[in-house]
Amino acid sequence: MNNTHGRIQILALLGFVFSTVLYSAPAAAQEPFVITAPPAGSIVQAGQPVTIRWTGGDPSWLVDVSLIELTPGFPFAAVAAPASLVPNSGVVADWPFPSNIGYGSLRYDTCGHTYQFYVQEVDQITWTYGPHFTVACAIPVDIDIKPGSTPNSINPKSRGRIPVAILSSAEFDATTQIVQNSLTFGSTGSEMSLTSCHPEDVNGDWLNDLVCHFFTQQTGFMSGDTAGELNGLTPDGTPITGTDSVRIVR
Repeated sequence: MNNTHGRIQILALLGFVFSTVLYSAPAAAQEPFVITAPPAGSIVQAGQPVTIRWTGGDPSWLVDVSLIELTPGFPFAAVAAPASLVPNSGVVADWPFPSNIGYGSLRYDTCGHTYQFYVQEVDQITWTYGPHFTVACAIPVDIDIKPGSTPNSINPKSRGRIPVAILSSAEFDATTQIVQNSLTFGSTGSEMSLTSCHPEDVNGDWLNDLVCHFFTQQTGFMSGDTAGELNGLTPDGTPITGTDSVRIVR
């Protein structure tokens, strides 16, 4: 083979490689986001953990997840952010669903409201709105933060525990009608701060109340708070809620 013919073959091969690089098939399009949980028509419990699931998108993306208010008479808006700038893993697990919402000058209970979750790639390459769901209304219960203490002073920096009594009545036995490990307590009522519970009659009415203790530094109290909120479930899944006043001290 002469040199001229060899050079022609080499140039032809390089041209083939070059054209293959230039005209390689485009990357496959990403599947769109689809939110699969919570499913349409489901009922969630305020103050209890909710898991958000979705499919689609590129695993290398970062995403934001928002809670959207849908209740008539309230702003159609993102009112809470379960996750921000997180990897596109397809799940935000055990997000404590808020029992109340602060949006602008509004502050209101989530009881009876309708919501949906929203997932977007952080640069808004793609996004989606999820199924509609509602928040169950809770049975009100009487609670006594720091029984025997007035006012109920709390130092958020304390390494101790805060006792909270859930009071029994003739119609409600707090020692048997509450799932103890469902209890959350703190500034918003969604703080997972429980350490233990025991029965005790704290108000002298001959009925055992349920006294539970909560890690102070996990309750989320801060300057300006005037009330603490407790949430939980009965054995049949009905939510309960109670509030009592607090005074924040240093």
